[in-house]
Amino acid sequence: MSVSEPLTCPDAASPGRVVPPASGKAVVRTALLNRLCGIADGTIVTIVAPAGFGKTTLLAQWAERDSRPVEWIDLEPEDDDAESLEARLEAIADRPSPLVLVDDVHVLRSRAALAAVEQLLAQTAYGTSVALAARRPPALPLPRLRAEGRLLEIGTDELTLRGREAETLLRRAGVLLPRHEAAALAERLEGWPAALFLAALSLHNGAHASTVGGDDRFLADYLETEHLAGLSSGQREFALQTSLLAELTSEACDSLLDRSDSAEMLESLEGAGVVVPLDQRRRRYRYPRIVRDLLARELERSEPETARALHRAAAGRAVEIGAVEEALEHAAAAGDVKRVADLAERLAVSACGRGRLDAVERWLDLVPEDDVEAHPDLCIAASWLYAVRGRAGNAQHWADTALRGLSADDPRLRVLRGLRCRDGADQMLEDTTAACGTLPPGHPWRPAAVLGRAAALLLAGDIARAEHELVEAVELATAAGATELTILGLCLHSLLVVDENDRSADADAFAAEATAVAAVEPPTQSLAALLLETVGARNSVRRGDLGEAAAALDRAEQLLPHATPAVPWLAAFALLELVRVRLALADADGARAILRRVSDIFRVRPQLGALVERHAELDRRTHVLSEPEGRWASSLTPAEQRLLPLLATHLSFREIGERLFVSRNTVKTQAIAVYRKFGVTSRSAAIERAAALGLIEEAAAVPHEGLRCAN
Repeated sequence: MSVSEPLTCPDAASPGRVVPPASGKAVVRTALLNRLCGIADGTIVTIVAPAGFGKTTLLAQWAERDSRPVEWIDLEPEDDDAESLEARLEAIADRPSPLVLVDDVHVLRSRAALAAVEQLLAQTAYGTSVALAARRPPALPLPRLRAEGRLLEIGTDELTLRGREAETLLRRAGVLLPRHEAAALAERLEGWPAALFLAALSLHNGAHASTVGGDDRFLADYLETEHLAGLSSGQREFALQTSLLAELTSEACDSLLDRSDSAEMLESLEGAGVVVPLDQRRRRYRYPRIVRDLLARELERSEPETARALHRAAAGRAVEIGAVEEALEHAAAAGDVKRVADLAERLAVSACGRGRLDAVERWLDLVPEDDVEAHPDLCIAASWLYAVRGRAGNAQHWADTALRGLSADDPRLRVLRGLRCRDGADQMLEDTTAACGTLPPGHPWRPAAVLGRAAALLLAGDIARAEHELVEAVELATAAGATELTILGLCLHSLLVVDENDRSADADAFAAEATAVAAVEPPTQSLAALLLETVGARNSVRRGDLGEAAAALDRAEQLLPHATPAVPWLAAFALLELVRVRLALADADGARAILRRVSDIFRVRPQLGALVERHAELDRRTHVLSEPEGRWASSLTPAEQRLLPLLATHLSFREIGERLFVSRNTVKTQAIAVYRKFGVTSRSAAIERAAALGLIEEAAAVPHEGLRCAN
């Protein structure tokens, strides 16, 4: 049956017998429909969500898909009358149907009309399933049905569009967005189907996806008509004035507005579908994001002084209860710059230690530079932020500014000095060791201090102690919730052991853990993100997955602007690992370009210990690869490149074939081709040649009894 045609039961003239078609632009909720079509006879289904969540569309799709005959009742406000409603329901009672769908039940408010629906449920209890769609829970004996196990409840969570479903709706509305933009728009609109559709109309009219919110013209008109028009003047005023609160409790609203009836007001707004509860006990509520957006903008436009006064009051209360970040946002909205600076200083150093760089940058943008200079801790945070973002000049400026208000021995300044490694690896070790000895357990900068000490030991060539410190740094960072430091520590640990044949599993484990942490809380565009991609590329090369290595390399190169002398040891470390990847891909030109970046860093920060030696070795390998005999490596096919790192293991050709999902004979043929291109006749000689060219690591070049080429 076409979705554009109404679905009609045999007696189409009877009231409530015609099912409206599902919209051709609607997303088909396959999993939800399968669940509905499979319900047991006698089940009562409630579909409760605000307007625009696709309740009617879901009912229509269900009616089209379900094999059972369907009775459809579309209620109107005039049906809130016992006699009128009973007349409509009698037809259902006279001709029992296995599935009855009742839409817009929220229009029924009178006790008599609701009693008629309750009677319908009682009459159809055996064998007939009834679905009730409404904007708010109907005043029916749902608790009893729930206790009897006969109630299936579908709410906003199930109707929200996520991921590909949101993309599908936008595409059907004629809007094609990159996946990340579609996801960001869906998140901002909280997956509200009608809001997404109206956003698509705005995009057709020239709006940008990043700016569409509750004050968009199409969305605002819809929200006013479907959500706010029915509010009383008292409800409307309460909603406007409390819209500045992210979370609504009766205590918070009473305190903000100096009143005592907020509990009742919140309950009435829930009944009107304007707020949604956040807990089962209905003590905490919130406005949907776009509704809050609309209300807050209206308050700012219509009563700007009231809005500022309310934000000042909210900031004061937030400080009292210890919600400093919330207080900062309210102070900013109130235009209280001094308070913003004071609160930002209380938050920023800890936030840097926890890797919340985007938040720190946003707070700094709220404060004029003169006010930042008067707050030394805020200067420290600014220096950290700009260092890991690769902005060396800004990092130095704010570190020097902080020094004017702090002691030179402040351990946080020592951590910063170690981070920038201005005076060489030895001074870095001294600074970070002093910081580790001074910062108490639980201090937000202690994980950074320990990580810096591990890096200093690595530069000194003390690998064993460096690894021990990395383990501690990761433990401290994880306990503190410092995700970017956790990622950095795990990535450094993975790269530290990647070249040790008996620890390749550890390298993969550390990399996998870093990836898992990043999946939950992705690192900002910084050196942490660069190192994460670098580790992925290096481990992919070692496993022979050159396609993924190349993809990770491409992603890493988007982050190369952050690799500057601002954090020279970390930038050089990551870049040199990328050189190894380029060499493994037989890309001498690409390796040479990255080496030039490292040389630029060394010109500013020449005392980087072991990294200087590593640079010299990789530079030598790059020159070898560029020489005429090394250029043969460029003719290696992707399959032969994948084979190289596996040749440097103890795996037999049969075992290599199993890893690569090819036959032993295929591996043998590819190996012979490699020998020929390298001008050798054995596996061990090929490995030695590949190591000399930088295509595999020398540490991986173990001796093998190889296959000799036939004449």
